[in-house]
This record gives sequence, structure tokens and C-alpha cells, in this order.
Amino acid sequence: MLVRPPFVFARFDRGVQAWRIEDGTEAWTFTPLATPSARTGEWLQASIVASHGRIFVADSAARVYCIDERSGAALWQDQAAAGATIVTTPVVKDGLVVTCTLDGNLTAYEAETGSRVWQAHVAGATFGDMLALGERIVVASANALYILNTTSFQVTRVVNVAPSHSRLVFLSKSTETLYTIASDPRFSHVRVVPESMPARREAPYTLIAVRDEQLLFERESWAQRVRWAATTGMLYEPTNRRGLWIADPETGEVHHQLLHDTPLGLPEVEAGMIYTLDSEGMVFALGDPTVA
Repeated sequence: MLVRPPFVFARFDRGVQAWRIEDGTEAWTFTPLATPSARTGEWLQASIVASHGRIFVADSAARVYCIDERSGAALWQDQAAAGATIVTTPVVKDGLVVTCTLDGNLTAYEAETGSRVWQAHVAGATFGDMLALGERIVVASANALYILNTTSFQVTRVVNVAPSHSRLVFLSKSTETLYTIASDPRFSHVRVVPESMPARREAPYTLIAVRDEQLLFERESWAQRVRWAATTGMLYEPTNRRGLWIADPETGEVHHQLLHDTPLGLPEVEAGMIYTLDSEGMVFALGDPTVA
């Protein structure tokens, strides 16, 4: 889900749709994949990003698309790598859009033209997210966080993490706090965090917050992803059949629970509203209880 007034955008299995915020009517639909196939793996799995009137998305066959934000027309597309898969959401930074395949190959394109600018590689399966922070891009692989310098296009630092289903979900640009979701409750996030954590069975995930490589907090979570919103300074956790949780980013304490009986997607927070998509394809605009 992506909010860019006057539209709300959402990715579905075959493409991208846009709705008008004013009345909820559909503005356009972009469908590069006429018939998604589990056999061929051709689905849109990565989330969408936007910059300067353009929307960028990649499919699971490693094709990258640039779409006009107002009309939904395709402006350019490219095959990032033959026989590869992309499930990681692209990053847009300084006029470039950066993609990463499941096997760790990064490609940076000129956002306007689609021309390739640089390529890099990180080890391990990259099913997590990428984030831009200053002159760096952070990439989550299955066994480490890789920090790349966008000037030299080289990996400048590696932070080791557990190899079991770790996923980088958000890096706060204001406090430089890293929030990550781990599916193994014994997960050890970085070397300074104790390797043995008490087993928990009440929830399937653990939310861990690290600042300057020091553990800020860790607690159980029912969310696979989490988003820190600059507009409210809060964490938003779309849980599986337990609604949307809104938590303190310093302590992890849950302040609000917006109940919903189907899984919710990662929300966008804008102007006192929360926009999200449920597993049945319904778009919701909710009043944010953190805004007076």
C-alpha cells in the first residue's frame, strides 16, 4: 500500500491499482501479468515504491517496471537477471531505483530512463527488505545485514544475524533504530545481543529493536512486518487476524489495537489516516487514534 495524494496505490498478484482518495473510485490498473502462474513463479511479490511521479515495482521473474503515477502507463521495464526472482521491495534514492534478486544481485537504474548505472552482490538469500539511509543502502539477506556505500557501490559493513527466516523490516531514519522481525524466538540479532533468548510459543514472531548495535527492546509479535511512521513517530504492526497494533518505538509497548478479523498489509500513515489492504483485497482508510 502506498499513499500519494490524490491517489492510494496497492500491489496485487498481477499488477498495481490506483484509487482516488476523495471518493475511493478506481483511477487505473496496470496488469503486466495477465495470468499469474504458481508453476512459472510470475507474480508481483515485492511492494511498490514511488518517486517524482513514477511508481516502481518488480515481479518474481525479476522484471522491473516503471509506471506513470497519474495514468498507470508503463514508462520502461527491464529484466534484472535471467532466471532470477525478486521478492525484495526496490529502493529509490538520488534519482536511482535499486533492485535486489533473491540470490543477492543488486542493480541500480536511472529512475527516469531505466538505464543501468551499477551492479553489486551480497551473499545469502535476500528475501528481506532494503532501506536507504544517508549515503548507505542496507540489504537483509538470510544470514546478515549488508551495508553498501552508494558512491563506491561497495559493501562497507556486514552485521551477522541468525540464518533462520530473519527479515529486515524498517530502519528509522530519525533515530537510526533498526526494527527486525524474527520467526525463531531464539534469534540472536547482532553479536552484542545474548545468543540465548527464552523460548516463546504464544506468538510466532519476535520484534527486536537495535540502536547502535545495542538491544533497545525485544518482545513477542504477531506481525511479519512493522513500519515506523515519521508523521506520528509510532510503530505500526499489521498482525495475522489480530488487527493493527500501534506501539511505542522506544519500548515496544502497544498503545492501540485496531481489531480486524483478516490479515492486514503493511499500512501507510498520512494526515491522520491509516491506509491498509486486507488479505481479501479490501482497502481501508482508518482514523489514526494517535492523532488528537
